Amino acid sequence: MVEDFAPYLSAACKIVGSTSDPALLQHCENAMQQALGTQAMAVRSQSYYLDITPPGCDKGTFVEAIAKRMGVPTDAVATIGDMQNDLAMFRKCGMSIAMGNATDDIKRQATNVTTSNQNEGFAGAIDIVMKNNATG
Repeated sequence: MVEDFAPYLSAACKIVGSTSDPALLQHCENAMQQALGTQAMAVRSQSYYLDITPPGCDKGTFVEAIAKRMGVPTDAVATIGDMQNDLAMFRKCGMSIAMGNATDDIKRQATNVTTSNQNEGFAGAIDIVMKNNATG
C-alpha cells in the first residue's frame, strides 16, 4: 500500500489500480476521469484493472511510434483489442479488430470483429488481416 505517489510520479509511466468488483472499478474510472481532467488518462484495461497514464501516452501513441520506427504508415497497421484502453490504438490504425468478448461499444468502434479470445479469436483476427492483404 502506497500512501503518497508524489516521490514516484516523475518516473512513473503508469499507475494501476485493481479490484475484483467490476462495478466499483467502473465507478472509480469515472471518478478518476473527472478528478484528473486533462492531467492524466484513466481507463480500464481489464474488468479488474484501472490504468492511469500521463496525457498523450496510450496505445495510440505507441501505434504511431512503432509505425514511424518501422517506416510504415499508420493506415497499414492492424490492431486487436477488447477493452477501453484499446480504443486509442483503434483510432490511429488502418484496421482495428475487436475481440468477440469485447463490449458492444468497443465492437462498434472497430472496423472488424472476430470471435472471442476463448474461441480462436486471435486466429480469426489474423485471418481478417490476411484476407484484407490478399484483396489489396
